Amino acid sequence: MAQESGSATVGIEDLLIALDLDVDVKEDVPPTGLFEPVPRQEMPLTPDMVEAITLLGGFEAVLAGQDASLEKLRAALLSVKDKQGR
Repeated sequence: MAQESGSATVGIEDLLIALDLDVDVKEDVPPTGLFEPVPRQEMPLTPDMVEAITLLGGFEAVLAGQDASLEKLRAALLSVKDKQGR
């Protein structure tokens, strides 16, 4: 989402939009066998995104799947967004 909007960073709004798309758009993808590698497309996170990830236990917890669900991620994002009054 951030890349499509031309942003240099990934912010809370970008991730909230992406999470909403995940809920709204459900399409069956036929199995195609092995996945082909794609170039890395890393983008820095905004400080508010880092704060939201920290609420979930940090990057290590999120990557390990420890107590992290999409709903908990959404709640953390909204908590930081509300705190900042946006």
